[in-house]
Amino acid sequence: MLIIDHVSKVYRVGGQDFTALHDISLEIEEGAFMSIVGPSGSGKTTILNLIGGLDQPTSGEILFNGKSLNQMDRNELAAYRRDNIGFIFQSYNLLPVYTVYENILFPLLLNDLKESDVREKVRS
Repeated sequence: MLIIDHVSKVYRVGGQDFTALHDISLEIEEGAFMSIVGPSGSGKTTILNLIGGLDQPTSGEILFNGKSLNQMDRNELAAYRRDNIGFIFQSYNLLPVYTVYENILFPLLLNDLKESDVREKVRS
């Protein structure tokens, strides 16, 4: 379960504070499907970056299966993203020297899984 508990995010832009998110609370059950929609500048990317551990909230807490993302170190956050979060960035962020197959395969091979199982998963 993912719990977002009274999360706010404030950015400093040109010497001014810009509130991207203010006191957001949300619970997402395992297996749930949801969409985050809104106009440009409404905080969609900000909340996804916080959920993905790419940024930290200014206040509040984000918990995944009872563990606070706020308390995770860089290695724990990397493992959290690797094992639990999938991103498709607007700018792709693919490795240009790899094929599409290899770009999908590469992060899966980092999970200490049997290579033949990973290759079969990517083929399907």
